[in-house]
Amino acid sequence: MREEVQQDPLLETALKLYEKEKENIIKKYVWLDRTAYTFKIQTPALSPTQIALFCQNEEQNEAFSLYLNSLIQKSYKEGNNNFTLAFNTPHDGLLYRVQGTKEQPINITINGNTKDNCAQASEDLNLTINGNTKNNCAENSSHANITINGNTEDFCAYQSKYINLTINGNTGNICAEWSEHAKITINGTIGRDLSHNPTYFTNNPTTYEQLKALGCNVTLQ
Repeated sequence: MREEVQQDPLLETALKLYEKEKENIIKKYVWLDRTAYTFKIQTPALSPTQIALFCQNEEQNEAFSLYLNSLIQKSYKEGNNNFTLAFNTPHDGLLYRVQGTKEQPINITINGNTKDNCAQASEDLNLTINGNTKNNCAENSSHANITINGNTEDFCAYQSKYINLTINGNTGNICAEWSEHAKITINGTIGRDLSHNPTYFTNNPTTYEQLKALGCNVTLQ
């Protein structure tokens, strides 16, 4: 255990609780059940700084992401905000079902790449990802402002509502399908089968012409 953890009883408690609960989390067969179980764990209310230190103990384990999500949600409910997370390796399900409020959205920055389902089903979220994401980023999210300073893969913003999404890299296939009230900026290249529902923006002339040819509502910035 890191020295800074040993010097912080609350953070040490959070890590010990994670070690105790991670097998119980993984035993749940369905991802939604894992999330429901994890959000019921009586985690300590860590500060954003303590949560950043927790991330330094990252593991390639689905339980890690889910437990981290519960720590963030608990901290936010206790009045904290403006979280910065840094990772050496990508993780699935980061910020899955994390929710702010319309009056006070939850503000999060991720420094590093993520895997699938980042910010899926999140609500009232301001998120910046300084890296790449994989599939289903922001799927089913609502009332979210998301900036991805990298590339995404397939099904980004699928079935999202009231989302303002900026992708400063490339996006994959089926972006924003079945979305509602979406504003999407794509400054890199696009994949196939993009939805016609959103209002698009781009600073890339080639992407602008492609979206225009598809009949999308697009503005060249």
